[in-house]
Amino acid sequence: ATPFEATLLQANVKPGDTVKQGDVLVQLDGRPLRLEREAIEAEIQQVVKEHDVALATRRIADAQQAALKKQQLSRQHDLLSQRLGQLDVVSPIDGVIVSGDLEKFVGSPLERGQTLIEVAPMDKLVIEVEIPEHEIGYVSKGAETRIKIDAVGGKSIRLPLDELYPSAELRDDRNVFIGRIRIDNADQKLKPGMRGEGTTYGPLRPWVLSWVRGGVERTLWWFGY
Repeated sequence: ATPFEATLLQANVKPGDTVKQGDVLVQLDGRPLRLEREAIEAEIQQVVKEHDVALATRRIADAQQAALKKQQLSRQHDLLSQRLGQLDVVSPIDGVIVSGDLEKFVGSPLERGQTLIEVAPMDKLVIEVEIPEHEIGYVSKGAETRIKIDAVGGKSIRLPLDELYPSAELRDDRNVFIGRIRIDNADQKLKPGMRGEGTTYGPLRPWVLSWVRGGVERTLWWFGY
């Protein structure tokens, strides 16, 4: 995120790029800050002279006011120096750029706290499982889940649900509950945004009952029961 209000000077990455911790992602324009700091430095020198003259002529009140003004200017100078040290926005982690195509925004003003780039770690990922609303009563945290990612192929991933959100949310015009599975991705075959098919297993019951129940419940719901 933008550490303070500034103008975007340069964007060094784009979505899909792999970055390391500490890599410079974007650079902010520091010219206005440098000019402001130079003006404050000149003002500090002038105040120091006024303070010395006031002391030499024994105008104690004027010397105290000059000292107070110097402290205020010094704090402003320190703040500007701190911001000048934050012109390079760096990646906090190793990962892949998943959003933040900023080339067309070079030269544009940025607001403090504005999201610039999103970096996703690749060594550990989270799989989100969408559980239909009419099935949630048969699913619990820790339930065994089988995941098949379309783009990867190979064997299915079998892991328990690490989390199960207590409230539903709307996705693709469907009301679903979200389960989460944390998975190691050392080989980095999995990428953010991949989709697939998942099966979360509930209590044992006859196969025919499982097949019929969903259709019956949806039909009853359609008729208002």
